[in-house]
Amino acid sequence: RIFHPCAPSYMSKSVNQLYSDNERSKKRTYNARVINVEKATFIPLILSTHGGMGPECKTLVKRVASKIADKRGENYSSIINHITTRIRFSLLRSVLLMLRGSRRKKGCSEGKALEAICFNMIPE
Repeated sequence: RIFHPCAPSYMSKSVNQLYSDNERSKKRTYNARVINVEKATFIPLILSTHGGMGPECKTLVKRVASKIADKRGENYSSIINHITTRIRFSLLRSVLLMLRGSRRKKGCSEGKALEAICFNMIPE
């Protein structure tokens, strides 16, 4: 869920309270189904339009970055920087897409596979 913390309806609450309210709401909606039907855990990914992340989303991103750093033997700081930058640019891209529509040619894809990216940015 993506929310805009400066919306008039949110002005009476703090940003931390907005994150926790959105996490609670999303858990209330999806948690029981995910646990009972899919036998998994549910972690709500709450983002703000200003680029912030909810507490559980931050924990998930840190854990994923740690796993990638251990597996690939690269710097944790480089990986966490790369992941958060990619999330923020994806958020920005989706907001711009919503505002102005798509300008991409049909059939055009972008991006590299995760295995092809060197997070340390040191040429080999």
